[in-house]
Amino acid sequence: MNLRINAGPYLSYAMFGRDKSIDYAYGGEMHSSLGWWHQDFPDHFTYGGKAGISLESDHFIYTIGGKCSLRKKPFGRSVSLSAGVGYKF
Repeated sequence: MNLRINAGPYLSYAMFGRDKSIDYAYGGEMHSSLGWWHQDFPDHFTYGGKAGISLESDHFIYTIGGKCSLRKKPFGRSVSLSAGVGYKF
């Protein structure tokens, strides 16, 4: 049995996709449009801290982890939690 504890900073970048933006000043009504990723290049970077723990047996791996973004976006900071089970051959 192995127990691993992970903690530290992270930096991520979203490479592809389109962002949906909402323009509230369009005739008093909500209007949405799709933009390509290169139009808002700096907005695709996210950074923060992450931590996790994993338990490894002979064939199974159990993990629990989470990360918190330190970059404030228009709707607040993002927090994600994850859990997983793996099998080693």
